[in-house]
Parts: sequence; C-alpha cells; structure tokens
Amino acid sequence: MSLRVARCAASTPARATTSRRAIERVVARDAKSGAVVGACAFWTRDDGATACVASLAVERAHRRRGVATSLVGAVERACARRGATRCALRVNRWNRGAIATYEKLGYVEDAVVGGPMAWVMDPSALVQRKMSKPIGIE
Repeated sequence: MSLRVARCAASTPARATTSRRAIERVVARDAKSGAVVGACAFWTRDDGATACVASLAVERAHRRRGVATSLVGAVERACARRGATRCALRVNRWNRGAIATYEKLGYVEDAVVGGPMAWVMDPSALVQRKMSKPIGIE
C-alpha cells in the first residue's frame, strides 16, 4: 500500500499563548482510494523548541503498515524545519504496539518526576507514558 501524507490547515487554540502555537494536523490517505487511513495533531511549545504529537490514530485495517511511522516522520520533519529540537508525545501505557513503534523510531520514556504520587498533580500519569526524542534536520 502506498500512502500520501499531507498537512491540513492549522487551527488556533481558544487560549493561544506564545508558548503554544496553532494546532495542525497530518493526514495519511491511501494513494489508490484516497480514503483517510490515519491522522494526528501536532503543535509546538517552549517557543517552538518542542514539537508535540497528539491523537495519533490509524484505521485498524491499516495498522502495522508504516502509517504511524509516516505520520510521526512528517511531524518531525515539519517541526525540525521550523527549529524544533525535540519531539514529545504521550501513549497509553498498555498499548504495547504503539510503544514498540515509538521505541523503534527512537523515542524513550521521559524520566518520571515527582515519585509515586505524581498522579496527584497529573492524573494522566496513571495511564500514559511520556516519551520524547531529539529531532533535527539531517
């Protein structure tokens, strides 16, 4: 299967600040049918130094075919061209397939800060792993 990955128009968050830019989307389409087979959202924070990937989803029938890899790669390249030096994401800690994909792409789990009670400040810590990796233009 061949894919076409394209960026979609940006939308501005309701509480846009200088540290968080507009949310953009990347969509993967099947080259033959044009059907959307995967998508994710992304933005930058820390004045553009960190790219954030969110809501990455791939249609069940198209998983394990490189769709997620293509989407994340498109985000990394786009953000690196703008000067981002790191890409971060969160993944459900029980989604072993996604974690393996991200690890294969070079993502590592960020250090857990705050000890065993970290979930009090950030309840998502119970179900999500924070992962990141350095990015840049090669």
